[in-house]
Amino acid sequence: MPFNDSLDFAPSLAKLRGESKPFHVILSGYLRSSRTFELYATLENLEGLPSRLLPFELVGSAGIESDSVVRDCLTELFQSLREEENFGSIMVSDPFKRIVQSFVDEISLQAKRCGAVNVVLKRGNRLYGDNFDGQAFVSGAGQAHGLDFEGKKMLFFGCGGVSSAVATQLSGDLKRVGLVDLNERDANALKQILQSHNSAIELEIFPAQGNRDFRDFDYFYNGTGLGKSDEKSPITSADLFNGNGIAFDANYTPSMTPFLKHLRGLGLDSINGLSHMLMCTSMHLSAATGQTVSYATVRRAYEKMDHR
Repeated sequence: MPFNDSLDFAPSLAKLRGESKPFHVILSGYLRSSRTFELYATLENLEGLPSRLLPFELVGSAGIESDSVVRDCLTELFQSLREEENFGSIMVSDPFKRIVQSFVDEISLQAKRCGAVNVVLKRGNRLYGDNFDGQAFVSGAGQAHGLDFEGKKMLFFGCGGVSSAVATQLSGDLKRVGLVDLNERDANALKQILQSHNSAIELEIFPAQGNRDFRDFDYFYNGTGLGKSDEKSPITSADLFNGNGIAFDANYTPSMTPFLKHLRGLGLDSINGLSHMLMCTSMHLSAATGQTVSYATVRRAYEKMDHR
């Protein structure tokens, strides 16, 4: 039986109350295909880490910031984090990385820089929001693929939480950045963030649809979430690419999204979000448990899953 079949994905607070063993939660709009739950369970079995992970799949309306049902549910979830002794932390996925900032007491410099939170930790009686996405992407790409971003030209599809974190982390290295988002306000907001960190960086916002010429770029990053649970992609056959470079996808399930398939067919190398996820797991568990949990340890656990 697939591991996730045994999980309760409902955003139920009842399942969090009175837990007798330490646990963490992932908050997301879609979790059914995630292998992270099995990974954390494997790490608990192999390394003895208090790393049990529970899903909290919360689906809201398009304007999630003004969705009163979502906000009420988040209020109760974060109150449970404060009150439940064994509730250790919350890993935050899209579309909640921006909205959860208002539910914590303090946020890290990195979270402030990119305007998004992807992990909430307990620090005494206070909740601390941090963001590991940018560093996890860069360090994971270095560990797994030996990549360097210095002087590269990179295009980001989607300007939400994960793209903002990655682009901000790389703002001192990249020569040029292109931004594409259905919401022009989000694209402009990320442009302003990047300009504030590096006034010399070349920035351009591209239209979300139509015939677009992307041939000047080396790297392409899909942070939209498209392709995670559907066959959609932020690019079309009308878009122009230079036939070399690297396509990145924030998703790791499926391992080859429509975005990656399209660009691989044009001659680009493709890298999914696996190394990013493994490094983020390493950083999260190290912060949440107070023990050093290396990338190599997490990678071994993931490979163990694949050989079952």
